[in-house]
Amino acid sequence: MPRGPTLRTRFRFAVALPVLLAACASKPPPLPRDPPTLAPGMKGGLAWVQLDQVDRGPTWVVERESSWKEGLVAAGPRNGPPTRTFTRLPDGRWRSGVIDVEVSADRIIGPEVNVNFTRVNGGLLLAGMWLGRNVDLLIDGRGASAQGVPFTREPDGAYVSKEVPGWRVYLVGEAARLDAPSWPELPISILCGGWGVR
Repeated sequence: MPRGPTLRTRFRFAVALPVLLAACASKPPPLPRDPPTLAPGMKGGLAWVQLDQVDRGPTWVVERESSWKEGLVAAGPRNGPPTRTFTRLPDGRWRSGVIDVEVSADRIIGPEVNVNFTRVNGGLLLAGMWLGRNVDLLIDGRGASAQGVPFTREPDGAYVSKEVPGWRVYLVGEAARLDAPSWPELPISILCGGWGVR
Protein backbone atom coordinates (compact mmCIF):
# COMPACT_ATOMS: atom_id res chain seq x y z
CA MET A 1 0.00 0.00 0.00
CA PRO A 2 1.53 3.40 -1.04
CA ARG A 3 2.49 5.66 1.80
CA GLY A 4 2.37 9.47 1.81
CA PRO A 5 5.37 11.69 2.50
CA THR A 6 6.98 11.23 5.86
CA LEU A 7 7.01 13.94 8.46
CA ARG A 8 10.70 14.53 7.76
CA THR A 9 10.04 14.99 4.00
CA ARG A 10 7.19 17.42 4.69
CA PHE A 11 9.46 19.40 7.03
CA ARG A 12 12.24 19.61 4.43
CA PHE A 13 9.74 20.81 1.79
CA ALA A 14 8.32 23.41 4.19
CA VAL A 15 11.83 24.76 4.84
CA ALA A 16 12.98 24.65 1.19
CA LEU A 17 9.86 26.23 -0.38
CA PRO A 18 10.41 29.79 0.96
CA VAL A 19 14.05 29.65 -0.15
CA LEU A 20 13.02 28.57 -3.67
CA LEU A 21 10.32 31.24 -3.86
CA ALA A 22 12.78 33.94 -2.74
CA ALA A 23 15.29 32.82 -5.36
CA CYS A 24 12.65 33.03 -8.08
CA ALA A 25 11.48 36.44 -6.88
CA SER A 26 15.02 37.88 -7.04
CA LYS A 27 15.68 36.57 -10.55
CA PRO A 28 17.51 39.26 -12.56
CA PRO A 29 15.61 40.95 -15.35
CA PRO A 30 16.13 39.81 -18.93
CA LEU A 31 19.27 41.12 -20.57
CA PRO A 32 18.90 44.22 -22.71
CA ARG A 33 18.27 43.51 -26.41
CA ASP A 34 19.52 46.89 -27.63
CA PRO A 35 22.30 49.25 -26.55
CA PRO A 36 21.30 52.30 -24.52
CA THR A 37 20.62 55.57 -26.31
CA LEU A 38 22.95 58.54 -26.30
CA ALA A 39 22.23 61.75 -24.45
CA PRO A 40 20.57 64.32 -26.75
CA GLY A 41 22.98 65.94 -29.22
CA MET A 42 25.82 63.43 -28.69
CA LYS A 43 27.30 61.58 -31.70
CA GLY A 44 28.97 58.62 -30.02
CA GLY A 45 30.21 57.33 -26.71
CA LEU A 46 30.43 54.63 -24.09
CA ALA A 47 27.76 53.66 -21.57
CA TRP A 48 28.37 51.64 -18.42
CA VAL A 49 25.16 49.78 -17.60
CA GLN A 50 24.68 48.17 -14.19
CA LEU A 51 22.12 45.88 -12.62
CA ASP A 52 20.42 48.03 -10.00
CA GLN A 53 17.79 47.29 -7.36
CA VAL A 54 14.86 49.72 -7.53
CA ASP A 55 11.35 49.70 -6.03
CA ARG A 56 10.01 47.62 -8.91
CA GLY A 57 12.82 45.08 -8.60
CA PRO A 58 16.19 44.72 -10.35
CA THR A 59 16.63 46.62 -13.60
CA TRP A 60 19.44 47.64 -15.96
CA VAL A 61 20.37 51.34 -15.71
CA VAL A 62 23.02 53.53 -17.32
CA GLU A 63 25.28 54.31 -14.37
CA ARG A 64 27.76 56.54 -16.22
CA GLU A 65 28.72 57.52 -19.73
CA SER A 66 31.43 59.22 -21.73
CA SER A 67 30.35 60.69 -25.04
CA TRP A 68 31.13 63.35 -27.60
CA LYS A 69 29.70 65.85 -30.01
CA GLU A 70 31.47 68.35 -32.25
CA GLY A 71 34.41 69.79 -30.27
CA LEU A 72 33.40 68.36 -26.88
CA VAL A 73 33.93 65.15 -24.89
CA ALA A 74 32.06 64.81 -21.57
CA ALA A 75 32.13 62.00 -19.00
CA GLY A 76 30.22 61.42 -15.79
CA PRO A 77 27.02 60.03 -14.29
CA ARG A 78 24.02 59.79 -16.65
CA ASN A 79 21.78 61.97 -14.50
CA GLY A 80 24.30 64.47 -13.23
CA PRO A 81 26.89 67.03 -14.27
CA PRO A 82 30.00 65.77 -16.08
CA THR A 83 33.00 64.97 -13.93
CA ARG A 84 35.44 65.51 -16.82
CA THR A 85 35.15 67.48 -20.07
CA PHE A 86 37.58 68.13 -22.91
CA THR A 87 36.94 70.94 -25.39
CA ARG A 88 38.72 71.30 -28.73
CA LEU A 89 40.56 74.61 -29.07
CA PRO A 90 40.88 76.51 -32.38
CA ASP A 91 44.53 75.39 -32.73
CA GLY A 92 43.56 71.68 -32.47
CA ARG A 93 44.57 71.10 -28.86
CA TRP A 94 42.02 69.74 -26.38
CA ARG A 95 41.52 71.39 -22.98
CA SER A 96 40.16 70.17 -19.64
CA GLY A 97 40.40 72.86 -16.96
CA VAL A 98 44.08 73.86 -16.97
CA ILE A 99 45.23 70.73 -18.82
CA ASP A 100 45.90 70.95 -22.56
CA VAL A 101 46.67 67.87 -24.66
CA GLU A 102 47.98 67.74 -28.21
CA VAL A 103 46.77 65.21 -30.73
CA SER A 104 48.81 63.80 -33.60
CA ALA A 105 47.89 61.04 -36.05
CA ASP A 106 48.49 58.30 -33.48
CA ARG A 107 49.24 59.92 -30.14
CA ILE A 108 47.81 62.14 -27.39
CA ILE A 109 50.40 63.99 -25.30
CA GLY A 110 50.34 66.57 -22.53
CA PRO A 111 51.14 66.96 -18.81
CA GLU A 112 51.24 63.38 -17.45
CA VAL A 113 49.64 62.24 -20.73
CA ASN A 114 51.35 60.07 -23.34
CA VAL A 115 48.87 57.67 -24.99
CA ASN A 116 49.63 55.76 -28.19
CA PHE A 117 46.75 54.87 -30.51
CA THR A 118 47.15 51.86 -32.81
CA ARG A 119 44.60 50.40 -35.19
CA VAL A 120 44.38 46.64 -35.00
CA ASN A 121 42.35 44.22 -37.08
CA GLY A 122 38.79 45.53 -36.61
CA GLY A 123 39.57 47.56 -33.51
CA LEU A 124 42.08 49.68 -31.63
CA LEU A 125 44.78 49.57 -28.98
CA LEU A 126 45.39 52.34 -26.45
CA ALA A 127 48.57 52.15 -24.36
CA GLY A 128 50.61 54.59 -22.29
CA MET A 129 49.81 57.08 -19.53
CA TRP A 130 46.66 59.16 -18.99
CA LEU A 131 46.79 61.89 -16.32
CA GLY A 132 49.45 59.94 -14.46
CA ARG A 133 47.68 56.56 -14.67
CA ASN A 134 48.55 53.50 -16.76
CA VAL A 135 46.53 52.82 -19.93
CA ASP A 136 46.10 49.36 -21.44
CA LEU A 137 43.04 48.66 -23.61
CA LEU A 138 42.61 46.47 -26.67
CA ILE A 139 39.12 46.39 -28.17
CA ASP A 140 37.57 44.92 -31.31
CA GLY A 141 34.29 43.46 -32.50
CA ARG A 142 34.78 40.19 -30.59
CA GLY A 143 35.82 41.50 -27.19
CA ALA A 144 38.28 43.58 -25.24
CA SER A 145 41.12 43.39 -22.76
CA ALA A 146 41.32 46.20 -20.19
CA GLN A 147 44.38 46.04 -17.93
CA GLY A 148 44.45 42.28 -18.60
CA VAL A 149 40.76 41.80 -17.71
CA PRO A 150 39.07 39.97 -20.62
CA PHE A 151 35.69 41.13 -21.95
CA THR A 152 33.47 39.28 -24.41
CA ARG A 153 31.16 41.09 -26.81
CA GLU A 154 27.58 39.80 -26.55
CA PRO A 155 24.88 39.84 -29.28
CA ASP A 156 23.38 43.13 -28.03
CA GLY A 157 26.82 44.78 -28.34
CA ALA A 158 27.67 44.77 -24.63
CA TYR A 159 31.20 44.00 -23.48
CA VAL A 160 31.00 41.85 -20.37
CA SER A 161 33.51 40.18 -18.08
CA LYS A 162 33.19 37.52 -15.41
CA GLU A 163 35.77 39.51 -13.46
CA VAL A 164 33.45 42.56 -13.41
CA PRO A 165 30.03 41.00 -12.70
CA GLY A 166 26.87 43.06 -13.01
CA TRP A 167 28.35 45.53 -15.50
CA ARG A 168 27.86 45.89 -19.27
CA VAL A 169 29.92 48.33 -21.36
CA TYR A 170 28.39 49.54 -24.63
CA LEU A 171 29.87 51.47 -27.54
CA VAL A 172 27.00 53.63 -28.77
CA GLY A 173 26.45 55.64 -31.97
CA GLU A 174 29.65 56.43 -33.88
CA ALA A 175 31.71 54.75 -31.14
CA ALA A 176 30.53 51.37 -32.43
CA ARG A 177 32.39 51.95 -35.73
CA LEU A 178 35.61 50.27 -34.65
CA ASP A 179 36.65 49.73 -38.26
CA ALA A 180 36.86 53.54 -38.65
CA PRO A 181 37.16 54.96 -35.12
CA SER A 182 36.47 58.66 -34.62
CA TRP A 183 39.86 60.20 -33.86
CA PRO A 184 40.55 61.58 -31.29
CA GLU A 185 36.98 61.66 -29.89
CA LEU A 186 36.62 57.91 -29.29
CA PRO A 187 39.99 57.48 -27.53
CA ILE A 188 39.45 60.61 -25.39
CA SER A 189 35.96 59.33 -24.47
CA ILE A 190 37.39 55.95 -23.49
CA LEU A 191 40.15 57.57 -21.44
CA CYS A 192 37.81 60.06 -19.71
CA GLY A 193 35.50 57.17 -18.88
CA GLY A 194 38.40 55.25 -17.36
CA TRP A 195 38.06 52.00 -19.34
CA GLY A 196 41.50 50.41 -19.40
CA VAL A 197 42.93 53.16 -17.14
CA ARG A 198 44.42 52.22 -13.77
